[in-house]
Order: sequence, then structure tokens, then C-alpha cells
Amino acid sequence: KSRLQFSGNLGYATNGALPAAGFRTTYSRTGDSGSNPEITLSMQQMYLPGRGDAVPVLRTASLGMYDHVDLTDRLNLEYGFNYESVTFLSHLNYMSPFARATYDLGAHNSLRMAFSSGTQPGQLLAHNVESGDTLSQDLAALAMAPRVSLSDARARVERRERLEASYQRVAGSRTYSVGVYHEAVSNAAFLMSGPSDFLPASELLTQLGSSSQVFDAGSYQRTGYSASVTQALGEHSDLSLSAGRTGALLAGVASVADAASLRGEIRTVQRSWMTARASHTVAATGTRVTSSYGFTDFKTLMPSHLSMTDQANQDIGWNVYIRQPLPALPGMFGAFGRFEASAELRNLLAQGYLPVIVNDQRAVLTNAPRAVRGGLSFIF
Repeated sequence: KSRLQFSGNLGYATNGALPAAGFRTTYSRTGDSGSNPEITLSMQQMYLPGRGDAVPVLRTASLGMYDHVDLTDRLNLEYGFNYESVTFLSHLNYMSPFARATYDLGAHNSLRMAFSSGTQPGQLLAHNVESGDTLSQDLAALAMAPRVSLSDARARVERRERLEASYQRVAGSRTYSVGVYHEAVSNAAFLMSGPSDFLPASELLTQLGSSSQVFDAGSYQRTGYSASVTQALGEHSDLSLSAGRTGALLAGVASVADAASLRGEIRTVQRSWMTARASHTVAATGTRVTSSYGFTDFKTLMPSHLSMTDQANQDIGWNVYIRQPLPALPGMFGAFGRFEASAELRNLLAQGYLPVIVNDQRAVLTNAPRAVRGGLSFIF
């Protein structure tokens, strides 16, 4: 009835002296009543290059709990919390609760409502899609580290207050959904690319493995709504189309003098968006290719929204993801596991960058930088 899982990662950046490392340990137990509580301990450390040897390593630790219970035959409740600690220049501690209720309306219809406060509810998002690959879900949750930035030489952690609701209907091979959400974000952290002296070092935090900086853009609120349809094309292909309207960030065109003035220039505007996604698995080779394109007003910065109640998320620009299983190797490796290659290309057209001006110098803010990643996995 009990299960213990361990997931971890270790990596070096070319411009870093110390490794970035993390692990996530999950203990779960199935009770006689159907309850399945999970206790999770996660720890991470990241060395931020370019800030001198006197700056400490960024370390985070999180203790989380997740559980679900059937309140009635039709109503299921998922709930939990994360108690998180961040150490960088100062020590920060905070609590992040979350909850989600799913009501089965019958005839393949369901209604969901969710709430979260604090950092991203990794456990809830990991259980958003039913999957037997729980270790991969743990690795995905491990990547959701608290977003840390600097403001006036003090460490800040991005926090979100979210309320969300969605309705879903399954009709044969087609799934329809509509949703609405409201969120209030404080200490919003975005990547900034520009001159090295664009802002003082007390306002910028070097990003791991990149020449970009993390900038605290302040606080904003927004309300959004969306609709999506997903069509399965047999066992190997599916298409989805999502559209909606939500808040995006826009900055003034006038030059400002400092970081505080720049935050004051950033405001929220309503913008529409649309995302088309296609996935196909080649039966002969096992190659899975997923491609999506997200369209919006690319003169604004549209913060990403990871839905707690729906599987459809808004993407920016053109994205491609490829997974390729490799033929089994003879000998020890072939007997104990298999290799798989992967490639991920994000925002290939470099769209959705918000230009900002400080002291007549120009830089851009973005939450979806153009990136190309590749990897080789040994799965056993």
C-alpha cells in the first residue's frame, strides 16, 4: 500500500563553476477508504554566474502534501499545500495552499473549480493529466522552481493568487472545454535581454545558463477566458484549437530613469490569443512530433498561464517537440533499458518580446525566449 519515488537532476552550465542540482522524493500510501495522500520533499541549488564569488548559491526547499477524496459519487476534491523556503541574500519562508473540485455531470460532462495561492501548484498540475509515468511527472514538477528576482538588492519570490473554473464535454473522439480564470501576481519575474549596464546589479538576477537577466516587473492582475476543442484522429494523431482573451503587459515608449519608473510604465491590457496544436506518432519508428503555433498581439508580453482545470494552455510563437526511441543496443544497456532522443524548439520566430527603454537604452522583456534544446535519455 506504500510507495516511495525518487527523482533528481544534475547539470553544469558552461559559464558556471558549481552544478545545478535538485531532487524530489515522494511518499504515497493508499488507504482502505480510497484516499491516496502524498508527501513530497524537494530541494534545489543553483549557482548564478557573473555575480562574483561573494554571492551565495540560490537554494530552495519545499515540503508538500497532496491528497484527494470522493465527497460523493460525483464530487471529487483534491487539496494540499507547499511549505517553501528560499535562501539567497536573505531567507524567505511561505505557505502555498491549493485545491480543486471536480463534479461529474454525467453523460461525459464535468465541471471543475480550482484555487491556488503562492507558487505554481506542481502536484496539482502533475495530476492534471492521468498518466502512469509518475516519475516523468515528478521531474516536470521539479522543474517548477520558485521564480526568484531582485528588487532594490532584496530577493523576491513571484506569487500568484488564482481562481479558475472550466466545463468539459467529451463527445466521441472530440473534447470541448470552456474556462475562465482570475489571477493576481506579485513580483512578476521575466527575462530581460539588453546592455550589461541597462539597470544596476541590485535590480537584475543572472539567469542560469544564459546571458539574460531576471527582472522583477512588479505586480499585475488579469482576468481571462478560453475555449478549446480537441479532435483525436485514430490512435496516433490529434489536433486541438484553443482561443481566448486575457491580460497582457504593455510598456510606454518614453525613456525612464530607473527600475521603479520602468515598473510604473508597465500596464495590463486585454488581448485575444489563439493556439493551434498537432501531434502525430509514426507507428513504424515510434517518433512522436508535436508542433504548435500561438498567435496574439506580439507587441505585448503575454504571461503564460498553466491551467489547473483544463489541458489546453496558451503557447506563444512556433514550437516543436520531437521524441525518438532508438533501437535497442546489444549487451548490458539493451538488457536493462532503452535510449530515447529528444529535441525541443521554443518560440522559433522570437515573437512576443516587449521593448522597454531606460536612459535611452533599449532592452526586451519576455517569458518565452527562443530556445533550442536536445537530449539523450536512458530509460530503465
